[in-house]
Amino acid sequence: MKRTLILLGIFAGLLLLVSCKKEVKEEEKWVVEGIYMKTAGTDMIYIENEGPCLMENLSEEQKQMLAEHKTGDRISVEIDIIQETYPGHCYPKEVAFLEEGDVSSLNVEELMNLRNMGYLVITDDHPDGLPKFEFSLTWGVYGISSYDSVSGKLVKTKDATHPEEYVTTHMLTTEERTKVWQSLMSMSYESLPKDYDPCEGLKSEPSETILLHVEVEGKTYDVQCKNIALMTQDELKNVSSNAGRDFFRGIWQICSLLQQTEEWQALPEYEFLYD
Repeated sequence: MKRTLILLGIFAGLLLLVSCKKEVKEEEKWVVEGIYMKTAGTDMIYIENEGPCLMENLSEEQKQMLAEHKTGDRISVEIDIIQETYPGHCYPKEVAFLEEGDVSSLNVEELMNLRNMGYLVITDDHPDGLPKFEFSLTWGVYGISSYDSVSGKLVKTKDATHPEEYVTTHMLTTEERTKVWQSLMSMSYESLPKDYDPCEGLKSEPSETILLHVEVEGKTYDVQCKNIALMTQDELKNVSSNAGRDFFRGIWQICSLLQQTEEWQALPEYEFLYD
């Protein structure tokens, strides 16, 4: 009889322990509602009082479900933690569609800020997630090469006996525009002064001129680097500031993209070279 009572006590204790664990597990379950933000990369949910949050490690089933919906729709996610960064990070266990919505429920300035950070939020007026932007760029020894994204005019050199032979047209594809935008962001173009010397006083002969003009969502930015040192990858270590090095890398990425186009490749070789 005593042995039976002991066994019953152990069994009751186990039931109580399992019940407690189940209760703790249920208490850890956190279901929040928010606004779905479809992006060209990792989708996000905008949670009130938390802000935008990247939904990491979504299952294929969850991705397929979200693919049927648009930015502005309301969804719920079951999570256990939000990493407090900007944007935040969460790891949904469950994702559910609640109701249709529209992008008007999101802050326009915050959408622009996210796009400036590289999070390409897809909306009806931004179908590729990119902000509405155009740019022109002049580069090279004495500024002999140039490109204008509005007209597509691409100039290999203006220093030639017949400069018209070195002019072509190339309209950027969506993929190319995305790469250009990423390069612009990497150099923090919006924070640079109009008259800028990324070489910080270094000189060379011949010199280089870089003129960058960017128009983004109604705002205009100009960065003018006139008669600065002609910089190469090997000499980049001589530029002391991170901003200067980032600027050159970003410019080189854009130039490389343009120089790899079929239109540029079809132009004649340079008539004059510089030592």
